[in-house]
Amino acid sequence: LWTLNDKNYKVFHSDERNIDRPKVVLLAGTGENRRISYMNQLAGKLNRIGWDTTFSNGKLSWDQYLGQSKNASAIATTNWMHKIHIRGTKKSRNKIAKSTTTHRVWEGFASGSMVMTQRTEVLDHFGFLPGKHYFELWSEDDIQGEIVFMDKSEVDRIATSGQKLFLDLLKRN
Repeated sequence: LWTLNDKNYKVFHSDERNIDRPKVVLLAGTGENRRISYMNQLAGKLNRIGWDTTFSNGKLSWDQYLGQSKNASAIATTNWMHKIHIRGTKKSRNKIAKSTTTHRVWEGFASGSMVMTQRTEVLDHFGFLPGKHYFELWSEDDIQGEIVFMDKSEVDRIATSGQKLFLDLLKRN
């Protein structure tokens, strides 16, 4: 959380209520191939049920990226440890965390977008609960199944709850 402390989280903060935003999910479009593949599959599923999707792929200016982040109803990213970082002996590899909480997660909470990501020990540690503060994404294997998504009011409820907890945590530090 230290990278988005109380002083600098405001770069991502939006005063626009989530319920008033368009039905757009901003998907992580950079990183290793398995994340890009996963996000492409997720985009297809969301599009089929009436949600628009856009990818943050590193080609936008900083201001354009901030605008996308502040105006999306939801932000989707994975929290997998990149395979390139899993090195060493079997014993040492088993000690490496299976997930990492990415900066996009904190950006999503700061912006008031509903965060869509996998559960991590860090999110658990800070009290973020799937279904209450964020939408828990499926595992790599489970993305193949059908998507069951929620209506705009439920997205707003989760986004508001996630942002409130995030801001409360910032104020405590």
